[in-house]
Amino acid sequence: MIKRIVVIAVVALAGLLATGLVVDGDPAGALTGHLQARSAAMAQFDGVALTPEQQGAVYFAFGDFSALGSEALEVSASPWKLATALLALRHAGGHLDGVTPDVVTAMFRSYGFVTPTRIANWPEDLTEPVLSGPLGQNIGFAGRVLPPVGLTISNISCAGCHASVFYGADGRPDTSAVWLGTPNGSINLQRYVTELYAALRDRPEDDEFIWAAVEKLYPDTDWREWLALKTVVLPKVDALVAQQETTIGRLLPFEVSTSGATNGLQALQARFGVISIDQMTERNAPISVPELGGRIWRSSLLASGAYGVPGEEPQRVVRAEDITDAHLRALAGLTAFFTVPSMGTSPATAAGHVEDGAHIFAWLKQYKPQPFPGAIDAALAERGSAVYADACAACHGAYGAGVVAPELVEFPNWQGDVGTDRTYIELFDQATVDVVNGLGYDGLLKGRLAPDYVAPPLTGLWSSAPYLHNGSVPTLWHLMHPDQRPAAFDVGGHALDLTRVGVAGVMQGGVWATPPDYVPWAEPVRIDTAVPGLNATGHELPFDTMSEPDKAALLEYLKLL
Repeated sequence: MIKRIVVIAVVALAGLLATGLVVDGDPAGALTGHLQARSAAMAQFDGVALTPEQQGAVYFAFGDFSALGSEALEVSASPWKLATALLALRHAGGHLDGVTPDVVTAMFRSYGFVTPTRIANWPEDLTEPVLSGPLGQNIGFAGRVLPPVGLTISNISCAGCHASVFYGADGRPDTSAVWLGTPNGSINLQRYVTELYAALRDRPEDDEFIWAAVEKLYPDTDWREWLALKTVVLPKVDALVAQQETTIGRLLPFEVSTSGATNGLQALQARFGVISIDQMTERNAPISVPELGGRIWRSSLLASGAYGVPGEEPQRVVRAEDITDAHLRALAGLTAFFTVPSMGTSPATAAGHVEDGAHIFAWLKQYKPQPFPGAIDAALAERGSAVYADACAACHGAYGAGVVAPELVEFPNWQGDVGTDRTYIELFDQATVDVVNGLGYDGLLKGRLAPDYVAPPLTGLWSSAPYLHNGSVPTLWHLMHPDQRPAAFDVGGHALDLTRVGVAGVMQGGVWATPPDYVPWAEPVRIDTAVPGLNATGHELPFDTMSEPDKAALLEYLKLL
C-alpha cells in the first residue's frame, strides 16, 4: 500500500536522480508482493552477443539496476501510466482531447528529457537501438497471475542526467541526437517533482475522467493493472497528498535540483532519516552533473571524494598503468551504490549490480566526449597547452602533448579549498558518513568526512556548462573573469556560446539571459547565485594574475579536451 510519495534526486554517475511513489513494503500486500519489471528497452538486445564495452553502453543507456519493482516502489519508482496521465491532463489544461502521446513527449521535454531518434556515439558495430520514449526514463511491466496484479513501473536511468543533445557548429542543439556521457545541462527534476505533486493534488474529482485519460494514452493496458490502479494506487495517492498537505505541502523537504544540477546528498539523507521528511531544509546542496570523460582516473567519487575504495588512499596520483580491471571494478562498486538513493534500491540489490557497473566502466575506458563542433585556432591552442600545464595541470591533471584531442596521462586527485561555495561540504556531515558506513555495503565503499572538493578532470569541459561544482558560472570566460560573473543566468534548453564556451546568453541588468532570438528546447531556469549553495565565488586563482592573451589561449586549448 502506498505510504508516502518520495521523489528522489541524485549526481548521475556521481549521483543519479529519480522520482516516484513510496509504497509500504508489505510482502503480503496485494501490490508489492515481489513484483519485478525489466526495462523494456533492454529487450532489444536479448540474445545479442555483446563485448563488455558494448554491454556497458547498452546498460548505461537502458539498464534498470533492478529498480523497476516492489523495492524501488517503496522509495522512488513511479506507476508510469497514472503519473503520465495526470501530468498530461495538467499540461492539456484539463481537456481530455489534449491528452496525447505528443503531450507526454512535450512535457518530458520541458523537464529536460530528450526523445531522440539516434545516439550519436552508439558503438559502431552494434545495432542502433529503437528509441521510442524519453531517454533516461526506464519503463517496464511487472505482473503476476496469483494474486492477479500488474503495474507499469518507471524509474530513471543513467542516461537521464548523463546524455545530452548533440551540438552543431553554431552551438545550437540538435534534439534529434544525443551523446551518451555528456552532462544533460537541461535536466530539471525539480520542475518534474513540482508538477507531479500539483497533478496529484489537483487531480480531477471524477475518477472515470482519469481512467479515460489512461485509456487514451495506453489502450492496451492489462486488466491486472487496471485492478491495481483503481483499487490500490489512486486511493492511496489521495491519502498521501492529504497527509502531505498537513505538513510541507509538497513532495520533498529539499530542492531536488536546479537545471543541470542534482541534489543527491539530501536525497540520501531524507531516505535514511538524517533529515526530517516533514520539515523544509534551510539550505540545499546542488551538484552540477559532470561530464564522464576522464572519470576513470578518479580514486574516489562524489564532488568531495567522500566515497572511497576501502583500504585505498583517496588522494593518490593515478597514471595510465594504474587503470586496471581491478581499479575499474572498484569504481563500479562505488557507482552501484548511487542507485540506493537515486533509484530506490537496497544496498544488497546495489551490490548485486557491480558487474553491470564494471561493464559501464569498461565502456567509459574507451569513451570519447563529443568533439568541439566549432573552429579552433590550432596555434592559439598550442600556446594554451603551455598555459594549462603551468596553471592548471597540478590540480586537474596532465594531458598529452599536441592539439588534437589530448588525453589524460596523469591525474593527481588533488583536493583542497579554492574558495567555492562550501554548502555541500558542510551538509555532508558525520551523521551522513555514519549512515553510509552502516548500511551494510562493506567491502565496496568507505564513506569519509571530506574536508574539501576534489578538482575534477577537464575532459569534455566545453560541453559541460554551467561551471564549478554547483553549476553557478555560465561560461568558461566568466570563470576566467571573476569580477564579471553574472549575479543570475538562464540555463536549460540553451544553446552554447562557442566563443566564451558555455551557456549562450546576453547581459541584461546583471543577468546572463536567454538571447531574445533563441527558443529553448526545454524550459529554462534562472539561477540566482545569491542563494546559499549556488554561490559563484571562488577559483579566482590563477585568473587574477593571468594575462588576457594567456586566458584567450587557455580557453582555446580547453576546447580540445
